[in-house]
Amino acid sequence: MEWISYIPLTYRDKRGWKYKVRPGLGGGPFKGMYQKPGQRGWHSIRSLPWRDSPVQAQRDLDKYAKKKKLKLEVCSDE
Repeated sequence: MEWISYIPLTYRDKRGWKYKVRPGLGGGPFKGMYQKPGQRGWHSIRSLPWRDSPVQAQRDLDKYAKKKKLKLEVCSDE
């Protein structure tokens, strides 16, 4: 398993939706997820796979963000 230093990144789209890597229920595998403004829950991005490490999931999310032209948030509120 790959546990190198991991810096979680948060992205945002034009609608204000947040995107970041989060663990599954029970702290299991990791995946890119999104949160709509004004809502508390996070939903998985269906096109991204579940990964064993947050580093792998972050790579997937970074590629997704580039493809979808998401903006990187400078400072996350979490």
